[in-house]
Amino acid sequence: MKEKILGLRNLNYELDLFNSKKQFAVYRNTDNNNAIIFSYDKTCDIDSVCGAIRDKAYNYLINELNTDNNLLVYWTQVEGTTSDYVIFYDVDYDDLSLSISQNMTGEYMNSLIRQDLAPHFKYTQVKNGLKVKIIATLD
Repeated sequence: MKEKILGLRNLNYELDLFNSKKQFAVYRNTDNNNAIIFSYDKTCDIDSVCGAIRDKAYNYLINELNTDNNLLVYWTQVEGTTSDYVIFYDVDYDDLSLSISQNMTGEYMNSLIRQDLAPHFKYTQVKNGLKVKIIATLD
């Protein structure tokens, strides 16, 4: 069972569970319109996704969530690997909420998030329609 409220280390606010299925969970904060979609293998969970990341990449993500609004984070983990994320900026939150609540299936979420993202970087941001590797997360 997924927790109804998610607190992340150094994040200045909590996120509420919005929707969940077997290997997906969506948490959001309506005050700043930020949301995180967690996607993980059967043997993983939200704790493993959040814990399987280098400090520099985690701190970058938390800083963005603390300082920006209308973000969507797609945070994933495959068993035996570190987690990856994509940060989408300036998301139309109302449209996104409707899509997530009505169509949350693995196939739909993967197509929604992964469209036009190839090649995939470990840590990616999509801003103004451009996808780029987040250099600040590298050692």
